[in-house]
Amino acid sequence: MCADRQLNDEDVEMAILYTQLKPLLGMGARGDMEDKQAAWLKQRVACEADRASLSKAYQERVQQLRGGFEALAKRGPV
Repeated sequence: MCADRQLNDEDVEMAILYTQLKPLLGMGARGDMEDKQAAWLKQRVACEADRASLSKAYQERVQQLRGGFEALAKRGPV
């Protein structure tokens, strides 16, 4: 992954979003997010060296994480 600049950038973006979103969630939602991340990591491993599959997996996960931020924004301050 480090050899492929685009995949590396996608990995960094996903990791940053995950790290930023996680502490903003309640315990139940945080547990769900951790479960989804674990499932996503298995999906990423299944892609092996297929660059297109890896990129698609990252793009989908980034979209899901951004959706988490959007849901928080719609809910507003607690």
